[in-house]
Amino acid sequence: MRARGRCCTTCAEPWSTPSAPCLTGEVEVDECEVGGVEKGRSGGRSRIAKAAHVVVAVEARGQDSGRIRMQVIPDASGPTLYNFVHDTVAPDAVVHTD
Repeated sequence: MRARGRCCTTCAEPWSTPSAPCLTGEVEVDECEVGGVEKGRSGGRSRIAKAAHVVVAVEARGQDSGRIRMQVIPDASGPTLYNFVHDTVAPDAVVHTD
């Protein structure tokens, strides 16, 4: 996924400084559920799960990782993930997703 025609100058996370630059270069983006084991759930995604949906973007630097951005999201829908990438990744970055 590579988006063009957008302007990212700062990151919008509340824990970052207002002048924090967006992620650049190769950026890996993935989402997951964070939370404990729930009775009656055998795995997989669920809209009624108590676990929090979290999206993560990490700069890839060879075998190492660079800067990271994380955000709790209401769902893992395409528009939600797109908005996160749009707000946190520089326009000329290469984004890798699964």
